[in-house]
Amino acid sequence: SWGVAYAGVSGISRAVYGSQADGAASAGFGFGNAQEFIGGSIDLGIGSINPTDGDAMSRGNVGITLGHFFTDALLGVAVGAKNITGWDNDRKDPDPSYYVAVTKVLPNNVAPLMLNVGAGSNGYADLNYRPNNDRKDEIDMFASVAAYVHPQASVIIDYTVGATSIGTSLVPFAKLPLTIDLGFWNVLDDIDGAKPAFIGSLTYAFLF
Repeated sequence: SWGVAYAGVSGISRAVYGSQADGAASAGFGFGNAQEFIGGSIDLGIGSINPTDGDAMSRGNVGITLGHFFTDALLGVAVGAKNITGWDNDRKDPDPSYYVAVTKVLPNNVAPLMLNVGAGSNGYADLNYRPNNDRKDEIDMFASVAAYVHPQASVIIDYTVGATSIGTSLVPFAKLPLTIDLGFWNVLDDIDGAKPAFIGSLTYAFLF
C-alpha cells in the first residue's frame, strides 16, 4: 500500500546454467490501500549486476502488482505482471510474465504459518523440458510456506520454476525495517543442467 517503498539486492553463488556468481537489484513503491480496497506496488528489477561477467545491467524490467487483503480472514489475493516493459540485450522485446497468487496466514501459539500458492506464465514456468528455454506460452504452479519461529525470524520452503528452495528470513533489528534472506536454491537438484546454489538478499523498507 501507499506509504511503503523498498530497495534491495540479491545474489546467487552459481548462475542457473553457469558457474559464476551473479546478482540482481530491485526497488519499488506501494500505492492504494490493500485492506480498504485495492493496493499494489510498482517495481523495477535489474537482472544482472555482476561487473565481472560482461553482462552487467544487460537486463531490466518493470512490474506491477494489484491485490486485496481480507483482514478478518487473514487472506490476501494478488495479480501481477513482470517485465511489462524493460530491456534485454539478448532480445529485442522481452516477454512479460503474468501471475495470480493467494496468501493465507495461519496464526497459532507455536509458529504462525504463512501459506502462498499461485500460478504464473513465462518466468514462473518450469525451467525443465522447455526447448531453447522459451517458456512464454507455458504456465506452472508455485507455492511456499513460511513458519515464524520468532517474531524476527522465519523458516521458508519454496517451490518456483520447478526448483525447491529452503531458507530463512531475518529482521536483525526490531525497530529497523531491514530484512536479510539466506537460503539454498534447487536443493533437490530439480533442474536439469543446474547445480544447487546458495542464495541471499538484503532489503530495506522506507516508511513514509
